[in-house]
Amino acid sequence: MHAIAIEKSGNAKLGAMSTTYASFHSCPTTCKFYQSKSCYGMHSFTGIIMRRFCSTPATPEKIAEEEAAAISRLTGKLPLRIHTAGDCSTKDAASLVSNACEGYTLKHGQTAYTYTHAWRGVPREAWGNVSVLASCETVKDTEEASKLGYATSIVLPDFDTTPKVIKCPKQLGTSESCAACGLCMNDEHLKKHALTIAFKAHGCTTRAKAMLKEVNE
Repeated sequence: MHAIAIEKSGNAKLGAMSTTYASFHSCPTTCKFYQSKSCYGMHSFTGIIMRRFCSTPATPEKIAEEEAAAISRLTGKLPLRIHTAGDCSTKDAASLVSNACEGYTLKHGQTAYTYTHAWRGVPREAWGNVSVLASCETVKDTEEASKLGYATSIVLPDFDTTPKVIKCPKQLGTSESCAACGLCMNDEHLKKHALTIAFKAHGCTTRAKAMLKEVNE
Protein backbone atom coordinates (compact mmCIF):
# COMPACT_ATOMS: atom_id res chain seq x y z
CA MET A 1 0.00 0.00 0.00
CA HIS A 2 1.28 3.44 -0.95
CA ALA A 3 -1.76 5.70 -0.47
CA ILE A 4 -4.95 5.91 1.57
CA ALA A 5 -8.01 8.15 1.81
CA ILE A 6 -9.73 8.98 5.08
CA GLU A 7 -13.47 9.73 5.12
CA LYS A 8 -13.25 12.13 8.07
CA SER A 9 -9.86 13.33 9.23
CA GLY A 10 -9.02 13.42 12.91
CA ASN A 11 -6.62 16.29 12.26
CA ALA A 12 -7.74 19.26 14.38
CA LYS A 13 -6.22 21.76 11.95
CA LEU A 14 -8.20 20.41 9.00
CA GLY A 15 -11.52 20.07 10.78
CA ALA A 16 -14.42 18.18 9.22
CA MET A 17 -13.08 17.03 5.88
CA SER A 18 -11.80 14.01 4.01
CA THR A 19 -8.13 13.67 3.21
CA THR A 20 -5.48 11.51 1.55
CA TYR A 21 -1.96 10.38 2.40
CA ALA A 22 0.50 9.25 -0.28
CA SER A 23 4.01 7.84 -0.06
CA PHE A 24 6.95 10.25 -0.22
CA HIS A 25 7.88 8.45 -3.43
CA SER A 26 5.14 10.64 -4.92
CA CYS A 27 7.03 13.83 -4.01
CA PRO A 28 9.55 15.75 -6.12
CA THR A 29 13.06 15.24 -4.74
CA THR A 30 13.69 18.94 -5.46
CA CYS A 31 11.40 19.89 -2.55
CA LYS A 32 13.50 21.75 0.02
CA PHE A 33 11.53 20.28 2.91
CA TYR A 34 12.12 16.79 1.51
CA GLN A 35 15.84 17.44 1.08
CA SER A 36 16.29 18.90 4.57
CA LYS A 37 14.06 16.26 6.21
CA SER A 38 12.03 19.09 7.74
CA CYS A 39 8.68 18.15 6.16
CA TYR A 40 5.96 17.88 8.83
CA GLY A 41 4.88 14.64 7.19
CA MET A 42 8.14 12.99 8.24
CA HIS A 43 7.44 13.39 11.93
CA SER A 44 4.96 12.40 14.64
CA PHE A 45 1.93 10.23 13.79
CA THR A 46 2.02 11.16 10.10
CA GLY A 47 5.64 10.07 9.96
CA ILE A 48 4.68 6.59 11.17
CA ILE A 49 2.15 6.24 8.34
CA MET A 50 4.56 7.57 5.75
CA ARG A 51 7.42 5.28 6.76
CA ARG A 52 5.10 2.33 6.25
CA PHE A 53 4.14 3.59 2.78
CA CYS A 54 7.77 4.19 1.83
CA SER A 55 8.95 0.72 2.83
CA THR A 56 8.52 -0.43 -0.78
CA PRO A 57 9.32 1.68 -3.88
CA ALA A 58 6.65 2.80 -6.33
CA THR A 59 6.43 5.24 -9.22
CA PRO A 60 4.48 8.50 -8.83
CA GLU A 61 1.93 7.17 -11.30
CA LYS A 62 1.45 3.89 -9.40
CA ILE A 63 0.92 5.83 -6.18
CA ALA A 64 -1.53 8.17 -7.93
CA GLU A 65 -3.51 5.18 -9.19
CA GLU A 66 -3.85 3.87 -5.63
CA GLU A 67 -4.77 7.32 -4.37
CA ALA A 68 -7.37 7.83 -7.12
CA ALA A 69 -8.96 4.48 -6.31
CA ALA A 70 -9.10 5.41 -2.61
CA ILE A 71 -10.71 8.78 -3.44
CA SER A 72 -13.36 7.04 -5.54
CA ARG A 73 -14.46 5.07 -2.46
CA LEU A 74 -15.15 8.19 -0.36
CA THR A 75 -18.71 9.46 0.02
CA GLY A 76 -17.90 12.96 -1.24
CA LYS A 77 -19.95 14.60 1.51
CA LEU A 78 -17.06 16.67 2.92
CA PRO A 79 -14.39 18.94 1.42
CA LEU A 80 -11.35 16.93 0.35
CA ARG A 81 -7.80 17.88 1.35
CA ILE A 82 -5.56 15.98 -1.03
CA HIS A 83 -2.16 15.08 0.41
CA THR A 84 -2.06 15.73 4.10
CA ALA A 85 1.25 14.18 3.10
CA GLY A 86 2.54 13.39 -0.38
CA ASP A 87 2.33 15.10 -3.78
CA CYS A 88 2.03 14.44 -7.52
CA SER A 89 5.44 14.97 -9.09
CA THR A 90 4.48 14.21 -12.70
CA LYS A 91 1.79 15.43 -15.07
CA ASP A 92 0.30 11.94 -15.42
CA ALA A 93 0.12 11.47 -11.65
CA ALA A 94 -1.62 14.83 -11.18
CA SER A 95 -4.10 13.99 -13.94
CA LEU A 96 -4.96 10.65 -12.35
CA VAL A 97 -5.69 12.27 -9.00
CA SER A 98 -7.52 15.27 -10.45
CA ASN A 99 -9.79 13.00 -12.51
CA ALA A 100 -10.73 11.14 -9.33
CA CYS A 101 -11.40 14.47 -7.62
CA GLU A 102 -13.72 15.49 -10.45
CA GLY A 103 -15.81 12.41 -9.70
CA TYR A 104 -15.63 13.21 -6.00
CA THR A 105 -16.99 16.73 -6.54
CA LEU A 106 -19.80 15.45 -8.77
CA LYS A 107 -21.20 13.41 -5.86
CA HIS A 108 -22.15 16.31 -3.58
CA GLY A 109 -20.47 19.44 -4.97
CA GLN A 110 -17.62 19.46 -2.45
CA THR A 111 -14.28 21.06 -3.28
CA ALA A 112 -10.98 19.18 -3.53
CA TYR A 113 -7.84 21.17 -2.78
CA THR A 114 -4.12 20.69 -2.30
CA TYR A 115 -0.62 22.19 -2.33
CA THR A 116 2.23 21.10 -4.59
CA HIS A 117 6.00 21.42 -4.58
CA ALA A 118 6.07 20.09 -8.15
CA TRP A 119 4.71 23.28 -9.74
CA ARG A 120 7.81 23.84 -11.87
CA GLY A 121 7.44 20.51 -13.66
CA VAL A 122 3.68 19.84 -13.60
CA PRO A 123 1.48 22.22 -15.63
CA ARG A 124 -1.44 23.77 -13.78
CA GLU A 125 -3.94 22.30 -16.25
CA ALA A 126 -3.00 18.77 -15.15
CA TRP A 127 -4.80 19.48 -11.87
CA GLY A 128 -8.11 20.24 -13.59
CA ASN A 129 -10.77 21.61 -11.22
CA VAL A 130 -8.73 20.92 -8.07
CA SER A 131 -7.94 24.10 -6.13
CA VAL A 132 -4.15 23.81 -6.07
CA LEU A 133 -1.61 26.18 -4.56
CA ALA A 134 2.09 26.13 -5.43
CA SER A 135 4.10 25.60 -2.25
CA CYS A 136 6.96 28.10 -2.17
CA GLU A 137 9.81 29.03 0.13
CA THR A 138 10.73 32.46 -1.29
CA VAL A 139 8.88 35.49 -2.66
CA LYS A 140 10.74 34.99 -5.95
CA ASP A 141 9.27 31.49 -6.17
CA THR A 142 5.72 32.82 -5.68
CA GLU A 143 6.28 35.21 -8.58
CA GLU A 144 7.56 32.40 -10.78
CA ALA A 145 4.71 30.06 -9.84
CA SER A 146 2.14 32.79 -10.50
CA LYS A 147 3.48 33.21 -14.04
CA LEU A 148 2.94 29.48 -14.53
CA GLY A 149 -0.75 29.84 -13.68
CA TYR A 150 -0.71 28.72 -10.06
CA ALA A 151 -2.18 30.33 -6.98
CA THR A 152 0.56 30.50 -4.38
CA SER A 153 1.42 29.76 -0.78
CA ILE A 154 4.62 30.40 1.12
CA VAL A 155 6.13 28.98 4.31
CA LEU A 156 7.83 31.54 6.56
CA PRO A 157 10.11 31.05 9.58
CA ASP A 158 7.82 33.35 11.59
CA PHE A 159 4.94 35.75 10.96
CA ASP A 160 6.90 38.71 12.39
CA THR A 161 8.86 39.41 9.20
CA THR A 162 6.22 38.80 6.60
CA PRO A 163 5.90 40.09 3.04
CA LYS A 164 2.47 41.15 1.76
CA VAL A 165 0.51 37.93 2.27
CA ILE A 166 -2.58 36.52 3.96
CA LYS A 167 -1.44 34.74 7.12
CA CYS A 168 -3.11 31.38 7.67
CA PRO A 169 -6.21 32.16 9.78
CA LYS A 170 -5.98 28.80 11.56
CA GLN A 171 -2.41 29.48 12.64
CA LEU A 172 -3.36 33.01 13.70
CA GLY A 173 -6.24 31.64 15.77
CA THR A 174 -8.92 33.55 13.86
CA SER A 175 -10.43 30.37 12.34
CA GLU A 176 -11.06 27.10 14.14
CA SER A 177 -10.05 24.91 11.18
CA CYS A 178 -9.25 24.76 7.48
CA ALA A 179 -12.79 23.55 6.83
CA ALA A 180 -14.20 26.66 8.54
CA CYS A 181 -11.79 28.99 6.72
CA GLY A 182 -11.91 27.77 3.12
CA LEU A 183 -9.41 30.28 1.69
CA CYS A 184 -7.24 27.61 0.09
CA MET A 185 -10.27 25.97 -1.49
CA ASN A 186 -10.67 28.82 -4.00
CA ASP A 187 -7.47 29.18 -5.97
CA GLU A 188 -9.23 31.15 -8.70
CA HIS A 189 -10.06 33.89 -6.20
CA LEU A 190 -6.47 33.91 -4.93
CA LYS A 191 -5.08 34.16 -8.46
CA LYS A 192 -7.53 36.87 -9.51
CA HIS A 193 -6.53 39.08 -6.60
CA ALA A 194 -2.82 38.10 -6.61
CA LEU A 195 -3.03 36.80 -3.04
CA THR A 196 -0.51 34.48 -1.40
CA ILE A 197 -1.37 32.39 1.65
CA ALA A 198 1.43 32.31 4.25
CA PHE A 199 2.06 29.51 6.72
CA LYS A 200 4.39 29.62 9.68
CA ALA A 201 6.96 26.82 9.72
CA HIS A 202 5.59 23.77 11.50
CA GLY A 203 6.59 20.15 12.01
CA CYS A 204 10.34 19.97 12.58
CA THR A 205 10.50 23.74 13.08
CA THR A 206 14.19 24.10 13.95
CA ARG A 207 15.28 22.29 10.80
CA ALA A 208 12.60 24.00 8.67
CA LYS A 209 13.57 27.47 9.87
CA ALA A 210 17.23 26.79 9.15
CA MET A 211 16.38 25.68 5.61
CA LEU A 212 14.13 28.69 5.01
CA LYS A 213 16.80 31.07 6.25
CA GLU A 214 19.34 29.51 3.91
CA VAL A 215 17.17 29.68 0.76
CA ASN A 216 16.18 33.27 1.47
CA GLU A 217 19.72 34.58 1.96
